[in-house]
Amino acid sequence: MIWELQPLCQTKMNGKRFFLHGLILLFVILLACSGAGQKAEIEKLTAEVISLHDEVMPLMEPLYKTRKQLLLKAEADTSNVQLVNAILKIKSAEEEMMNWMRNYDPAFEGADDSETMKYLSDQKKSIEQVSARMNQAMTNGKSILNRRP
Repeated sequence: MIWELQPLCQTKMNGKRFFLHGLILLFVILLACSGAGQKAEIEKLTAEVISLHDEVMPLMEPLYKTRKQLLLKAEADTSNVQLVNAILKIKSAEEEMMNWMRNYDPAFEGADDSETMKYLSDQKKSIEQVSARMNQAMTNGKSILNRRP
């Protein structure tokens, strides 16, 4: 009779083991998928940051040329406050871009993925602000240059 119960106990034990192994496997799969999803988000956010930089970087040369034209105009009209302010805004926007590029770390690896995501989110906001300032400075400078003396 004891021998008859032994296979029944083994079946229940094997069922528990199977369930436990299945649960562990499911947990590992979910953990791996969430990590892969996080990595994909990091790659996407990195691409967005670089894309924003690549959009705004070509403005550096036109900004520089606009600033030079404003400086020439300011030499002839030293009392024009608008010219001086436009020059300062352009210079400030150029410096912000240079600072962003100096401080951006493309190889940044946080202690965990959430830290990396925060870093990239902050960098995205920062380059968006730089872009807005550069565009505003360019628009302002061009409008002053296009005014008749």
